Amino acid sequence: YIVADRNNHSVRKVTPEGHVYTLAGSPTWGYRDGPGLQAQFCNPWGVTVDASGNVVVADTRNHCIRLIAPGGVVTTPVGCGRSRPGYQDGTGEEARFFE
Repeated sequence: YIVADRNNHSVRKVTPEGHVYTLAGSPTWGYRDGPGLQAQFCNPWGVTVDASGNVVVADTRNHCIRLIAPGGVVTTPVGCGRSRPGYQDGTGEEARFFE
């Protein structure tokens, strides 16, 4: 399973054996793209996995959608990733989410 550990600002994997490990993020909130454990989230909420194996994360307090690639690198394809909430359709940084 892939889960959002909201208050620890991280995304974690739970193996069938019950082992838990962090894919991306850390207990320190913030906003940073990059290698998994160097990336930062702020209250990630929902997660899913797309057909390419990317983990798609709703990073609620950063008001954006994040991707964790199969290789572990985190990027922000939609939303600005800064404290600029809103409601706006658009492409890339033009799109706005409230949470």
